[in-house]
Amino acid sequence: MWSYKRTAGTQLGWAGLPAVLFLFWLLGSGVSFAEDGKEDAAKLRAAIGIHDALEIEFFAEVGKIYAVEAQSADGTWVDIYGPVYGKGAVVEGHVLGATEYADYRLEVIDLAGFGHAPSELDGHAYSLNYGSKVVGLTFVGDAAGIVTGQDGIPQGFAYSYQKTSPEAGKLSIEFADGRNEELSLRFYHGRVGTFGSEVARDGQRARKSSGTFRAGGDVNPDNAVPPLSLEGSKFIFRDRGMTSILTFTTDFSGSLSRQGGDTEVISYTYDISSWPEASIMVALAGTDVTHEYTLNFAALNAGTFMRRVFDGARIKDLDRGKFSGKGIDDGDDDGKGGGDTEGDCLAPSSVKGRTLQASVGGKVVTILLDGANTGSVLRQLGDGRVALQAFSYTYKKLSATEALLTVTLPTGSGDEVQVFELEFTSKSEGNCERRRYKDDELKSTEDGDFTLSGADGGGAVNDGEKDDE
Repeated sequence: MWSYKRTAGTQLGWAGLPAVLFLFWLLGSGVSFAEDGKEDAAKLRAAIGIHDALEIEFFAEVGKIYAVEAQSADGTWVDIYGPVYGKGAVVEGHVLGATEYADYRLEVIDLAGFGHAPSELDGHAYSLNYGSKVVGLTFVGDAAGIVTGQDGIPQGFAYSYQKTSPEAGKLSIEFADGRNEELSLRFYHGRVGTFGSEVARDGQRARKSSGTFRAGGDVNPDNAVPPLSLEGSKFIFRDRGMTSILTFTTDFSGSLSRQGGDTEVISYTYDISSWPEASIMVALAGTDVTHEYTLNFAALNAGTFMRRVFDGARIKDLDRGKFSGKGIDDGDDDGKGGGDTEGDCLAPSSVKGRTLQASVGGKVVTILLDGANTGSVLRQLGDGRVALQAFSYTYKKLSATEALLTVTLPTGSGDEVQVFELEFTSKSEGNCERRRYKDDELKSTEDGDFTLSGADGGGAVNDGEKDDE
């Protein structure tokens, strides 16, 4: 048994530390060979594939990469096992035919000093932009943190984190309501990056999503992160009552459509090195005309822009306005908005007098909102009986396509708060998430969809559930 530890320089010397390398030869393992049958034994050994093997065992710390190296007869060191990303556990393995080398060593790379990804999250805070919502994560220890949604209500969570490369890490979060979220983080520019998310509920995979994140745990959508790629999206620009649409079909090409005009082929470059601003340089095919856009993201997928038009090196025009972004397949927009200065606005500024039906948790929730912030809830008591109860609500438009509806229902044991995060895919429907709180404690979270229509009188929430009375 040999143990290794890192010495000065890049090699590992032979001395005792956590990484232990066991070498032993499995010659004739499980087979007995008589002294007078050596020739037959050799033939049998070759026939059944018995090989000398190097068995490896060492402890791999989190945040480090390990590789086993061997020295050949000419003194050259070669990798024979790895790389292995440390997970705080013992690593076991074996390498066939690796017993003829003169020497062995364990090479360790500490990721702490490399790249933008942190080695630990304690004391860090990030804002995650899922496209339909912004969530703030604050890490207050090496295993605990606080999540804050746009409703402003903080909730605790448990987590584990592993830096997997200089620019990436794996984050596992366990929420109090039973959800588990696995996040793959990739860090850019030190303070921003992208993530992939997979959420499990009750042991089953529920949904996958992705987005961008930035340092800082606030959930203000006015501090949005520019997307790291435009491929597969389109941006609608409106200024002085005129509309133009840039469609980005690849990461370097697309088309430009103008209100009442033809569609032109473009090539483009996209840069976020001046974050929080982003810039797009658009070249019109077959001409010397270029459009330079400077984008300031003031919401999740919207903001203001300045556009300069050049013919060769000479500037021809300069204008300013508002823009919004969406996926190419998220619905048509012919640019005939007629001076809608809110951009591609789907979320209303007010829901007074509107009816919202949300399908969440396997039930249909009907919310009739007759006042600016009041209504009544209709509860089914059974046997055809119903009861009315007054409630209050607040509504906040977060961006051109997102809004937050918070309904407060007084009960005998304290207020029940239902928070609906609404993502409008058109002016009359979209996707939603409902969170239920009692005494500031999160009780449940459900995903679903909704429709929004005109008012039909009254104001009620029919949650489809029988009262406990």
